[in-house]
Amino acid sequence: MNTATPASENPARHYVATLGGVAGMILALAAALNYWVDANAYFGRNTLGFFTSAERQFKILGLARHPQNAVLLGNSKAALADTSLLRPPPVFFNAGVGGSLVEDVLAMTKHLPHDSPLIVVALDFGQFGNEHPYGENLPPAFTWHEWLANLLSRDAVGASVKTLASAVWHLPPTYRDDGTFDATGWYAHYDVPNPAARVEMVAAHNARLRGFQFSPQRVALLQPLHDALTAHGRFLVYILPAEAEEMSALVNLGLRPAYDDWRRRVREVFPDVVDLTDTPFADPKNYFYLDIMHPYPKIGARMIAETVLPQLRK
Repeated sequence: MNTATPASENPARHYVATLGGVAGMILALAAALNYWVDANAYFGRNTLGFFTSAERQFKILGLARHPQNAVLLGNSKAALADTSLLRPPPVFFNAGVGGSLVEDVLAMTKHLPHDSPLIVVALDFGQFGNEHPYGENLPPAFTWHEWLANLLSRDAVGASVKTLASAVWHLPPTYRDDGTFDATGWYAHYDVPNPAARVEMVAAHNARLRGFQFSPQRVALLQPLHDALTAHGRFLVYILPAEAEEMSALVNLGLRPAYDDWRRRVREVFPDVVDLTDTPFADPKNYFYLDIMHPYPKIGARMIAETVLPQLRK
């Protein structure tokens, strides 16, 4: 019986082998690129800077990597605070993350260095609302499957190329090494004197507030947050102000009593909390013209410097 392989099959086998080899080489190059650049801080190796929106991964990596005397935790209002203006001392790492709910802040305490001398926590009423489903949004510990998926991800390749190009052209990263957000784009987009756009923005924000309610499940996390901070050592807590127009909306919608009940509960758990509600920091001039939710970076820093850090001297 003749078992010889027909000559006509050799080109096909050769083609398949070549294609497999090329595909393997491409995958290997992509994996090497993604691992070396680590644009989204999946592997804890990023050294070129962060030019993507992987804020949570960056802040977690930064907590382990950046030398600091103090850490700031909170949502985007804290993340926009220019903590670089607070130096010296203490040397801050801004670990605020946009969109962080109270459960996310609590989860972030698990990533704090055990020797953090000072933790500053910014509490915002929006972190305790019912707008989003309950559950941590911080990235979980990677499984091997997720590790490999990120290593070979096409999206990660795009982020790696963007990071390399940005570094080569010396473009400013999204975040500085100390966690401070580069707000250049925020100023360009949200600080434009456009009265019509402001009216539309305020109306849209007020419409969102109409369905707002405080979540008892989230308010109940104040005590676990207190316990986690106590376990780490010294900490300071402050309540971020609601901008004057936002507070007017809360009053008009009948939400001020619930807001004040929340503040009372914060004071019960954190007796030394600095409450910036109804202070001059709520003045609209301290906020981006087209974004009443976020104070200017320098104002965020002033809140901490002028009202929070002085508590250390008491």
